[in-house]
Amino acid sequence: MSQYSPWMDHHFAFYFEDIDKFVDDFEHDDVPYLALSWTAATGEVYYSVLVHALHTQTVYEIISRSHPVRAAHVQSWPLERHFFSAGIRVESNSILPLHISRTARDISRVIEFYDGVFDLQPIAEGQFDGGRYVVFDHGMHIQYWQRNGQAGERTTAWLERKLEAVNQELLPSEAGCWPIWGDNHYTVTMPMTTDNYTELTARLKARGTGYRSFRDPDGGTGVTALFTMYIPLPGGWYVEIAPLAMDHVEVPESTPRWDPTYCYPDCADIGTAQTTKHAL
Repeated sequence: MSQYSPWMDHHFAFYFEDIDKFVDDFEHDDVPYLALSWTAATGEVYYSVLVHALHTQTVYEIISRSHPVRAAHVQSWPLERHFFSAGIRVESNSILPLHISRTARDISRVIEFYDGVFDLQPIAEGQFDGGRYVVFDHGMHIQYWQRNGQAGERTTAWLERKLEAVNQELLPSEAGCWPIWGDNHYTVTMPMTTDNYTELTARLKARGTGYRSFRDPDGGTGVTALFTMYIPLPGGWYVEIAPLAMDHVEVPESTPRWDPTYCYPDCADIGTAQTTKHAL
């Protein structure tokens, strides 16, 4: 893995101080990776190691202040890879989530969506040679990168259009089919009332954006409490939004029950799992 690809903008980033622990394993197992150095707005130098999980869509970015001394080569990167909040100094030798990153063929469209649907404003945005970026705090940092001038027919913009077309065909409203691409999502667990849910779904309907809600799988007949919901985002990937366990959000009785087989056992009980909000 000798150079950065726009496809790497789809990744999950976490902090881990001893970055060489991962580099040693990659070297030992002949796993390709890309090591980068970059400077944060604070002036501190950070290092990133990006790796693709073979035969999956998953790219991980490991970030640390420690130099990966056993990496064969470390390239200089001109932009911040994570936008740390002022005054925050991270030190962790356990996996500390930092951000989810996605591609965007039109950053302005992404900004309008997050404002119009979630009332979220960017916490960082800017331009660089060949593109733009924007960052939101949506339970954790969510980054979008627009890289213009990609070569070839199958670019990140091509994939975005394909996914959006699938969503529009299969999930044009709340009564549509939930595409398998809904598995590509990040999850936000947040306080929610029935009024909050009603307003959110009204905004989605006004935009012509479909969504899929599920009600509590453990309730008896007539129980219509929201369990979780999935919303397609610009670019075709999804966000999952779930209420806190103590919140009771009324949904229509026609809302399908959540089937626990949709998810792995350790994340099926999403009602008890909370997304920790890190000001990083």
